Amino acid sequence: IWEEVLGREGIGVKDDFFELGGHSLKATSLMSKYHKIFEVKLDLKDLFTHTTLESQGVLLAESIKSNYVSIEPISIQASYPISDAQRRLWVLSQFEQG
Repeated sequence: IWEEVLGREGIGVKDDFFELGGHSLKATSLMSKYHKIFEVKLDLKDLFTHTTLESQGVLLAESIKSNYVSIEPISIQASYPISDAQRRLWVLSQFEQG
């Protein structure tokens, strides 16, 4: 999973995620993949305190399972319902200064 997220090969269990080019956005992606594959939902702070593959493996093994539920795409339509916040943004964008 690390190889996919970091775009690197040959990663060892003692390597540090952030020293290999990881950052908060990649950590978020990793967290999502862990949830999908292992059904374990971690906090972002967990990945910042457990930065090696080895320590994350232990963390995953000790964590409580949490079912992963994917969001199914809806069918293609001419238009979709919008929220009040989206409607406000649209109205504001219609003004000359928008």
